[in-house]
Amino acid sequence: GILPARPCRLSIANTRPGSQGTAKRLIFRGNMGQWLGQTGLSRTQVFTQALITAITKVSGRNFPFVVDTPLARLSRVQRIGMLKTFTDRPGQVILLSTDQEVVDDKLDAIRDRIIASYELKVAHDEGVAVTTVHELDLRAI
Repeated sequence: GILPARPCRLSIANTRPGSQGTAKRLIFRGNMGQWLGQTGLSRTQVFTQALITAITKVSGRNFPFVVDTPLARLSRVQRIGMLKTFTDRPGQVILLSTDQEVVDDKLDAIRDRIIASYELKVAHDEGVAVTTVHELDLRAI
């Protein structure tokens, strides 16, 4: 599992500072401050999404759920499970993914839950990035 079997304190550590931001890793410590373990980046991502899902269910409220690059660092099995978790909830879910992220078996796992798909295209006009939105035909994706 992701969590230690005994009571612990949870910390979030910065592990990879850089120009793209900082990766996070969950650090578990016992009641006396002793190190109990840590997660890898993919397990941290799974834990975070599970926590968000649990908070959403406990709140009893439906609100839009937006996830940017939802499948980075995950295994194939984790990717399909994560997509099913995202789409098996009430309310609107917006997945901002790369063109390689939600394809093939991952797309097939949630296809019946998709009501719209869009592609963002970025062009540069005199040094200014301009993004345009194009709706995709659901039958073609």
